[in-house]
Amino acid sequence: MAERYLNSVTFTLMTYRGHPLIDDLTEVASLSINIGATIDVDQLTDEITEVMAGGPHLLEQNYRQFAWGASGAGLDLILQVPNTIVSALLIWDTIVRKLRERGSVRAPKAGTTAKSVATWAAECLKISEASIRIVGFEPIEHGHRVILETPEGSFAVETDVSAGITRLEPIPERPDDGPAISS
Repeated sequence: MAERYLNSVTFTLMTYRGHPLIDDLTEVASLSINIGATIDVDQLTDEITEVMAGGPHLLEQNYRQFAWGASGAGLDLILQVPNTIVSALLIWDTIVRKLRERGSVRAPKAGTTAKSVATWAAECLKISEASIRIVGFEPIEHGHRVILETPEGSFAVETDVSAGITRLEPIPERPDDGPAISS
């Protein structure tokens, strides 16, 4: 593809359980970046491949060009990776930082409400969404912190309005009165 003028790049991270088949894919997060410049698409995809460090993945790219009154071009990057909490969050964070170097963030496509966080956690933990209880929801500097109780333990998940889900941490159990939840 080489260098192309792009109005925007949309990056979507998907995870899969078992094999990367359409029925096993779950969208984790999606983010659109306003570019408005010529970028080296091959360099960008090479950087994403480097983030994967040889691990299993599938990277799809779709170039869009339109002209109807106004004209423009965009690039959709869809990365599919195995379903693990740690790898998905690290991959997301690293690639979003690389994209932010090239432009400004648009509002995320995927919602980052408590419900969507619970759905994402269920997929990552390979448990039923019905077994997850949302026990806390509070605003933080650029998003929200959602506290979840699951059969696997309690988790604090942080969201960012410009980057989707940005952090997931287990909450250690306190022997006296349950999970140690701090604000």
